[in-house]
Amino acid sequence: MKIAFITFRDVPALNPGDKLLVKPVESLGHQVFAVPWDRKATDWSSFDAVIPRSCWNYHLKFADFLSWLNSVSRSGPKILNPLEIIRWNAYKTYLFDLEKKGVEIIPSVLVKKNSPSIPEDIFYKFKSEELVIKPTVGASAFNIISVKKSELKYKLKDLDRVLRHSDCLIQPLFEEIYGGEISMVFIDKEFSHAVIKRPRKNEFRVQIELGGTEKPVKLPGEVINAGKKIIDNVAGDLLYARVDGLINKGRFILMELELIEPYLFVEFHPPSAFRFAEALNRLIV
Repeated sequence: MKIAFITFRDVPALNPGDKLLVKPVESLGHQVFAVPWDRKATDWSSFDAVIPRSCWNYHLKFADFLSWLNSVSRSGPKILNPLEIIRWNAYKTYLFDLEKKGVEIIPSVLVKKNSPSIPEDIFYKFKSEELVIKPTVGASAFNIISVKKSELKYKLKDLDRVLRHSDCLIQPLFEEIYGGEISMVFIDKEFSHAVIKRPRKNEFRVQIELGGTEKPVKLPGEVINAGKKIIDNVAGDLLYARVDGLINKGRFILMELELIEPYLFVEFHPPSAFRFAEALNRLIV
């Protein structure tokens, strides 16, 4: 079968981790192609499966991305993860859906687009001296800012810029982020491996491009079980998933559930490439 691993036009090649998936998938008799989602004149009906992998600009062309997904779906190939799950996961308000199912999420308040500012009492509500504001549609650290209570009046322009762009979530900045954010990778809804991502000094964002570090980590069973509970609360097939969160007061707190185009850290756990291939084969054959 012909399988498209979806990238984007500015970076059309597969990322290093996804390159490790190709041989295991092709060893099962399939062909893998790196195809930018935003490249014109692609015949999507020629593929049997379409797998979003590094379409890391989708939030910048969100309406176009949703339209593209709908077009691909009508063309016939199977989309994994499934289209309805991608649509749901594209809005960070999915956190509230999971919270209603008993998942412990980082405390969050939704502020609508073009709101004049954030409510000042939110600092008291969260019992926090510093908040994180992030768009409800976004990838990586896009438009994420932090605001200290003592600096609120100096950050109004930054807040206005973010709120003019989209609805936003406001969350407390937990000190535990400086010790590291945990990413649990699941393949076919089963735990595979985990990574701890640490920010550089004087930074709360953990992305490599911002000076963060990434290392494999072994997790206690109760943390893995917490991640599994989150995954099990998503109905339907999940070829891949990444559960990002923190340990706060001995409990795992969900920050993000990445179901669209998460980096899977395959290089830290090579057997996961074969598990991915086997799961993909099962889901499309």
